[in-house]
Amino acid sequence: MRLKVIIAIVTLGLSISWPSMAQDASHNLSDEDGIQFFQGTWNEALALAEKENKPIFLDVYAKRNKVEEVS
Repeated sequence: MRLKVIIAIVTLGLSISWPSMAQDASHNLSDEDGIQFFQGTWNEALALAEKENKPIFLDVYAKRNKVEEVS
């Protein structure tokens, strides 16, 4: 019985403290790390990608208008 109480307390303590360990400030990315967004034309993006030997990631979306039914 005593072992079950100890296990429950340790489990509770870890479940409370574990998320705070993931927020360690020493792992913050600098401005140079991560995604660098490009502002320019498609041809400029192609030229830069070829120069740096990197792929182009293109993310697009479109808002769909409500389509009226025709009877």
